[in-house]
Amino acid sequence: MVHFAPLGFDEWLIEQGDGTTIKYASYWYSLYGENPIDKGSRVIRIPLKQRFDRQALIKMMEQASKAKMIYNLEGRIV
Repeated sequence: MVHFAPLGFDEWLIEQGDGTTIKYASYWYSLYGENPIDKGSRVIRIPLKQRFDRQALIKMMEQASKAKMIYNLEGRIV
């Protein structure tokens, strides 16, 4: 997951007794099935439609509860 937010945690992360709120934009990308990174790093392209939002979280939880893989909508490692 990649999260774009201000540097100060208190500006985008709110924790309370009944839950946690994450403000600003987050995007997700699954590395399942990709070649391992032995050393160094890689650049990945995360499509904007893979935003980590309410719908994405619900779909991921549904897939995980059925022991199914969570696949990328699109995107690729460069």
